[in-house]
Amino acid sequence: MKKSVLLLLALVFVSGAKAQEENETQTVGAAQETVDSLAAVVNALTAQVAQAEEDRTSEKIWKRKKYFYLGIGGTSLEMETPEGLIAPYKSQASFGLTFGKTFYLHKKPLAGLVKFGLDWTWMDLSYARYKKGSGFDMNGLLGNLGDYEDWDDWDDWDDEDEDLSDRLNVGMHQLEYGMGIGPSVTVTPFRPLGIDALNYVKVSAFFHWQPSYSAVINSEDGETNLNHGYCNFFKFGLGLSWKVLTIGYEHRWGSAKYNSQIFDDNELNSGDKMNHKTTNNRFVIGFRF
Repeated sequence: MKKSVLLLLALVFVSGAKAQEENETQTVGAAQETVDSLAAVVNALTAQVAQAEEDRTSEKIWKRKKYFYLGIGGTSLEMETPEGLIAPYKSQASFGLTFGKTFYLHKKPLAGLVKFGLDWTWMDLSYARYKKGSGFDMNGLLGNLGDYEDWDDWDDWDDEDEDLSDRLNVGMHQLEYGMGIGPSVTVTPFRPLGIDALNYVKVSAFFHWQPSYSAVINSEDGETNLNHGYCNFFKFGLGLSWKVLTIGYEHRWGSAKYNSQIFDDNELNSGDKMNHKTTNNRFVIGFRF
């Protein structure tokens, strides 16, 4: 009888201990699940904060899409006569002004580094001077007027004796106005380093088709020539920018047959069309905003 009671008590004790152990195991498991859930929430929030910070930094880096450049360099011009003779010229001074905007084709940079875009340049103004003139020379006219002692004799002076073109000497100049469009690619090479100041360094390259109106005026030896017309230019360039500031290099070329007007003997006449080939190289400094 005693053995039976002791056996029964032992079974009850073992069953109670086993139940307590199972309860403790369940409690520990529930607590671990809670900890794991909290860790997952914390990790998700941390990732969201990091992504938000990355998006804000990326927006600061890529927000400047408009550009304004001032270019200084040299221009070469070749004028070909109908007979096939070529007259080459090198500019004494050459300048350019450029306004435009880059439209990026995707919002987020590829691999966090690269963006492709489409550039729209709504103004590209170029000027080159090949020969310096003296302006409007009044010496010939004043010399003729000196022959008249009495201003009453003014009516006797024949203005046909004075050729206005002989007194016009503006030198040789070229002026172009164009608009350009074409693809571009921009890279932030130091972005993986995570250094804030270097995040804003961007390297870019572009290629533009640039339809333009071009005019060349040349006044010398008593004759003034104006050659003008529509010209297809093409331009490619490289740029290095940091925040607002930009420096770069551009190469532009194009050719076309220009209409010709000749001012000679006080008359304006049309001349033969002449082929003009223009090549321009310039260094640029400007701003992106």
